[in-house]
Amino acid sequence: MKNNNRYDLSNSLTHFFRDICLEDESESIVMPDFGFGFIDDYYKYSAFFLLRATIRHGTLCATWAERNGRRTIYGPRPAVCFTDMPLGAFIETARQRQQQGQKISTYALVFKKNELFSLGARPVIYGLSDDNSTGDFPFKEGPRIIPDTMLPKCEQYRFVRYELNTSKTQIDWTHEREWRWPFKGDIESHEKKLKEEFQLRPHDMPHLSMYEEAIKEIGIIVNTNEELGQVLHDILRLIDSNKINTDTYSYVLVLDSIENLDKLKSQTEAQEALVNATINLSDVLHIDEEQDALIYKRVREIVENIEESYSPPERGEFGGCWLWLLDNTNELTRSLLNMGHVEISESGKYLYNPLFCKDRSLRQRESMTKKLALALQSEFETELGYHSVLNKFDINGMPFYSDMHTDNIQYYTAE
Repeated sequence: MKNNNRYDLSNSLTHFFRDICLEDESESIVMPDFGFGFIDDYYKYSAFFLLRATIRHGTLCATWAERNGRRTIYGPRPAVCFTDMPLGAFIETARQRQQQGQKISTYALVFKKNELFSLGARPVIYGLSDDNSTGDFPFKEGPRIIPDTMLPKCEQYRFVRYELNTSKTQIDWTHEREWRWPFKGDIESHEKKLKEEFQLRPHDMPHLSMYEEAIKEIGIIVNTNEELGQVLHDILRLIDSNKINTDTYSYVLVLDSIENLDKLKSQTEAQEALVNATINLSDVLHIDEEQDALIYKRVREIVENIEESYSPPERGEFGGCWLWLLDNTNELTRSLLNMGHVEISESGKYLYNPLFCKDRSLRQRESMTKKLALALQSEFETELGYHSVLNKFDINGMPFYSDMHTDNIQYYTAE
């Protein structure tokens, strides 16, 4: 629109994350089981941890935004919340409110407004025209339904209480410039499943699926270059697993790398910052067939040397054993992947089968794979381990023995 080029307007919607502590009695949040690769203490979840969990699973959870056990989202459907504050304003207010102890952070995903609008996201409605209604309807638990004469049920997810009556405590959330996307699935089946099962996975929760909806050019906001490396690892893993396209994510904005955050208040300079932060994966994803072939040849030489150095095959347990490549940007990983010799497990492990003699026991091949890891780790300066499955040659089978590498913050999303 020709009148939209203003510093106080935005063409994007931001979904921010905040720290969650389930020991806080005011929290009424059901946390999913994120699965293997997520290390938490079951009570505290940092905003950055939740950002990475969302990127890995591709799900934005729809909630009732409960406060002290009461839903703040009205109607029959939970929702995902966003703000349309311009980038600079969001970062400024997030930092100020965080310093005041409010529940917010600068960790966020940024979406194009037109994409989410096409999926059903809409700006909220602050207050109603009926002066007799404050929205404080007497519901202590369960759905908070506004009479249809005031607002149709299909629009009630958009309602936010708004009171400026000076004789009472004022309620004014207009500073959040909120948008919401309503969950469109069968909420009753989700709630029934939650009661019947101890814990659900993220895809079992009411959610907006970023990847199934093929949302493009998503932005990410983090604080440090170390965090940049971690989210790039997650993005690359999704691309290599064919779960997302190379244009699903557009940029990662590292706030510590911006000398003057006030520049983000200018629409022109904010756009320039986003252009400078644009992800260029071409260098990592580039295929050099000659170089890849040389690296694969070198790996096979080391494998053969190890095979020859070992005693004859020993009898014992059987199963699959793989070399685990933890750095998905390293040339060793990229070359073996490009040559078609790396599989990615459901838990996100990059695994290479050395093809040691299958007549050898599983324990013997584990010993040989660990020796291979040490040799390649030294030569290619990358962290390596091993992964084995008893009685199966299935990379997704229950690990029998495995280097855990729990201090690897690229692979694990640890608190």
